Amino acid sequence: MSNAGQGVAILLELARKALGAYPVAIKRVAFLANHSNHLFRVDAKDGGKYALRITSPIECHGIDEVRSEIAFLEFVRQHAGLRVPEPLRARNGRPVSAVRMPGTGESRPSVLFRWIAGTEVGSDITDETMHMLGACTASLHVHAMHFRPPRGFRIRKLDRVFTYSDKKFPMVEPIVLFDAAFGDEISPDQRRLFHRATRAVQRHLDAMFADRDGLRVLHNDLHFYNVRMCRGRMHLIDFEDLAWGYPIQDIATTFNELPHDGRRRGFIRSYMEGYATIAPWPRDAATHLDAMMAGRCLMLLNWRLANNMGGSYQTTVERQLRKYLARGL
Repeated sequence: MSNAGQGVAILLELARKALGAYPVAIKRVAFLANHSNHLFRVDAKDGGKYALRITSPIECHGIDEVRSEIAFLEFVRQHAGLRVPEPLRARNGRPVSAVRMPGTGESRPSVLFRWIAGTEVGSDITDETMHMLGACTASLHVHAMHFRPPRGFRIRKLDRVFTYSDKKFPMVEPIVLFDAAFGDEISPDQRRLFHRATRAVQRHLDAMFADRDGLRVLHNDLHFYNVRMCRGRMHLIDFEDLAWGYPIQDIATTFNELPHDGRRRGFIRSYMEGYATIAPWPRDAATHLDAMMAGRCLMLLNWRLANNMGGSYQTTVERQLRKYLARGL
């Protein structure tokens, strides 16, 4: 068996161990992906279908954060009328379990969700899906203002460029973007540019967070690979990165992932029109949108480098940052 095959076999064993906590008679478990999390499709003997998510060590999410994610998801399902993942409670009545990683013995959170049918939008973006996502995002933002965190609710705050460097949380992502050890991947000119952009973005964040009016829980990862369509209906998934912030930060995440071609302007217009059917467009959008998109670029680049996935992404980020800085960031 190849190393990759051995790795999948170990993860499947881990999944079966995690599934022992749930009141489901398992028929089949299939490995789906091992990107930012370990994901599995689970088929039950009674015909039920589920998705098992075991938080990967490369993600900086502890069990308290995952429990907070589920608390917010359950609020959204009950009050917002949006189609979002539905967690299944374990035999102990809790929606979040823990499983020990083989070799290290490290405890990692696991959640079993009911399967969401359909297909992810991915790169197949249309004006219609942009309009729908704008409306869904606005609804999420409106209802988040009425969310009252339960005791023990603990998520990060998007008040710094590198959100996961916050040492008040047990799991921390190192800031490697300015580390000379990555000199082969980042040129001196790029590093100076990244420093300049980071300082500029932080100034915007400081100004935004000086006024707590409008602060709320955000999805914080609303791109089209976290959106599924089933029978013409939109489902929002993958809430694990949720954080305290302002609507323009969610919007920037979506816009940052749009193609930079002739379709972009129309897509943004459709999104704004959809958003406006539910809520007013954020009044600070013109002031902070470029900065928030720049911050998203810097955060993603640091995450990729910290997990040895840099590739050529720094060139893409460099191009985007130069554009934002030229526009007055």
